[in-house]
Amino acid sequence: MIAHTGKFIGGNDMDIAIAFRRFMAEFGKGSERLDGKEIPVGYFLDAIAINDVEAQRRFYVYDNLKTLKQLVGKAKEPEKVSRLIQVYQDRLGYRIVQEAEDTKIALGQTSHSTARVNLTTELLEIPVSVAQMEDAIENPLRSIKTLVQESMIQSGVKPDAVYITGGSARSPILRKALKSVLQDTPIVSGDFDGSVTSGLARWADICFK
Repeated sequence: MIAHTGKFIGGNDMDIAIAFRRFMAEFGKGSERLDGKEIPVGYFLDAIAINDVEAQRRFYVYDNLKTLKQLVGKAKEPEKVSRLIQVYQDRLGYRIVQEAEDTKIALGQTSHSTARVNLTTELLEIPVSVAQMEDAIENPLRSIKTLVQESMIQSGVKPDAVYITGGSARSPILRKALKSVLQDTPIVSGDFDGSVTSGLARWADICFK
């Protein structure tokens, strides 16, 4: 090994970013309270931060239901903010992020897609374009490109090929981001999901054998 760098950035982070930037406006993100102040974004991020145990605890703790009801009462757009209560009561955070992932996959094949978030009382249909998705995941993509550049600086050599794996490796947007850094370097992949499982199994064998 001639270089190593890394950061906890996964497909889940991109899905959460898409849900936060594109979906949560339908739940009141960016709207105001009656006093003219914007509703804190923390409520909307905690609802879908399914990879953050502390955020999920804050959102689903018993006392937060009372807080959300008070938030609805003070909101200029209570019909939107009240959807947070449905998320709380039916624990819909994972479902929302799953729909963001499905949208991400669909946008790998087409320039526009419609996300469908099924709540208890209604079906939200949210149009998403490739450009909007690229904007939503700009920060994690920038971090990934930085990691690649750091590895090349450490090693002092240009890679012969780059191997990518995992569900997000299917995304042409990720490949496009890597190409912007690696240019003419071949990007290869194998079994997107099986390789992750195989790697975990081999590491578990080392740790627990």
